[in-house]
Amino acid sequence: MAIQLPDRLTALVPDDAARYLAEGYRRVMGSSPSVAKMKLLISQSALESGNWKFMHNFNYGNEKLSGSDTHSQVYKIGDDPSDPGAFYAAFLNPEDGAEHYVRTLTKRDHWRAGLETGKPLLFIQALSTPPVYFTADPQRYLVTMTKLIDQYEDLANKYGSSFWGTVIGLVLALGSGTSIYLLLRK
Repeated sequence: MAIQLPDRLTALVPDDAARYLAEGYRRVMGSSPSVAKMKLLISQSALESGNWKFMHNFNYGNEKLSGSDTHSQVYKIGDDPSDPGAFYAAFLNPEDGAEHYVRTLTKRDHWRAGLETGKPLLFIQALSTPPVYFTADPQRYLVTMTKLIDQYEDLANKYGSSFWGTVIGLVLALGSGTSIYLLLRK
């Protein structure tokens, strides 16, 4: 049974949220996310958490509690006094929350396949295929996510890996052009 934590807002600035998402992806998948995947992770998490201003206990995806979650929290969305709230996953730190979020998006084959495409439409189609991740209208969700992709494109470029970023990293790791020449010559 999950330990219930008091509901608390754990807002993050966008740069920190993106950095933790990239680290979470690396821990789960064993490699750095591409820029296209970072765009999806950042925009979908921003959509679900109000640009990380309304994130509760580091729950990046506003995920409901599941049987394997260690910590829980109860909160309600909206001002309906008759709504008792719902149980959501809770995390003690941003690293654990980001890792759990990536695990959630990759635990179902069709959700993972949608993320791996790096394409917003295919990602949304995957998340809205049963079992669904969200219950909003997929077209409206896509429009909002697309705006967030544009808004946070610089962060996706900063924390996502690209072909040229990998090449530059190799150059720096090897130390000089001579090392690369010798490596390619073999």
